[in-house]
Amino acid sequence: ETLFGGQYSLTVDNSRLEFYKEGIAKSMTVSTTYPSGWTAEDLPAWLEVVNIVPAAAAGVQSTLTLRVKSSDPIITSSRTGEFYIVAGNLRKKILVTQSGEVEFWIAVTDLAGNPITELLFEAGDASTPPSSKSFRVTWLPVTASCSVISTTVGTLDPFDFGTGDNPTTAALVPGIQFTIEPPRNSSSSARVARVDFSITDGTLSVMLPLYLRQEARIRTGTYEFSPDGKTLTLFDNFPRGTNFTGLNNSNIQELQDNAIAAAVTTLVVEGDIDPNQVAGIKNVRDLEGANTGLLPYLAHVSLPDFTGTIPGYAFYDPFREIGSSWLESFSAPFATGVADRGIVECKLSAVDLPAAVTIGEGAFEVCVELTTVNLPVAVTIGDYAFDDCLKLTIIDLPAVRTIEKGAFSYCTGLKTLKLGYPNAMTIGSELFYAVTTVSSIDLYLGQYEYNNNVSGKTWKGYTFKNIYPY
Repeated sequence: ETLFGGQYSLTVDNSRLEFYKEGIAKSMTVSTTYPSGWTAEDLPAWLEVVNIVPAAAAGVQSTLTLRVKSSDPIITSSRTGEFYIVAGNLRKKILVTQSGEVEFWIAVTDLAGNPITELLFEAGDASTPPSSKSFRVTWLPVTASCSVISTTVGTLDPFDFGTGDNPTTAALVPGIQFTIEPPRNSSSSARVARVDFSITDGTLSVMLPLYLRQEARIRTGTYEFSPDGKTLTLFDNFPRGTNFTGLNNSNIQELQDNAIAAAVTTLVVEGDIDPNQVAGIKNVRDLEGANTGLLPYLAHVSLPDFTGTIPGYAFYDPFREIGSSWLESFSAPFATGVADRGIVECKLSAVDLPAAVTIGEGAFEVCVELTTVNLPVAVTIGDYAFDDCLKLTIIDLPAVRTIEKGAFSYCTGLKTLKLGYPNAMTIGSELFYAVTTVSSIDLYLGQYEYNNNVSGKTWKGYTFKNIYPY
């Protein structure tokens, strides 16, 4: 905010400073055109100036750092005050507050202090290796312990840390800096890792992910077959067209040979495609319940770059009998959600959508071969999301806050349900409708639900085989 008075100005980047119980220093930047510079006046008795760098002067942007006096710690739930930045006749009021809560957070930033969630590396080539990239991890309180887990995302190639730092093997201290130097990626698949940084003080805990992604090797043309002919990869420059009208014998010359078309069982579609194109993929496999599409034996679909919501009825064929859909596996590691009835009546044995936040109504209805579900960041599960998933045995939902009505109806094979959200959850009615074997399910609950809503082996009116803390 900038104040003007005559020919002079006063600029501050923040009109409020918030301190936590520890009173750790906080900073703001100030500049003025007033010849004598600026001053900080009328500070609350419990605050003190640590430094002003560089010294306050006209035309100079300075950083003012304040902290709570160690001789005046907070003894109430909160306290407030104010002070002024003064330059001549210009006065800017700054509000200050201190809460009695412990400051508890973790941040992953670039070396300039900007928050980051992903680092992208080039594939490199034989003569030019990928450029290294650095980042910093810091947290409060500094006494909290930090741990790191690195996992491969979906079916993509594992990220190779090469000769650079590997956070999973480092001795972790607040403010630690990492430099990642992956080797050249000669694969036609991207290399991706999700690196989870977690801190805990024994009572509170928080986790922050960082994605490390290395591009696939540079290709020529618009598509590629695997050596065995079973996988067809469409590059992001392939002319897909709406509903995949671009996938035809003209654009892929080899498919004119019926033997080649019959060999393809896996389709990889690169690039962040439109949801309508996702729904159109089924047109290359199924036409009115018969194997009469361009790729008649297609069974596996991978969308390594798709970042949208999987649309409704994406792979559904109304001409087929229930449970006889052609889709056996599906990968979309960066998809942010599944729309209502997005993946219904498919042959999937497992669901692993590491970036999906919202799961719509009936999203996986009648996926009769589905046995395991992994949705690590999903927040909402819609009505009847897993209705009639008869073979579903394990569901792991560490972040889900809301589960709507009948989400696990007819899940008669369910053995393990993990609900890790640490605070209070919202649960719809008839969660296990038509499931007579709830007493055979092991339930794992987050901290709040386990401590406050469990009575013996009963939770939300349902009696389980065992109930454990998540």
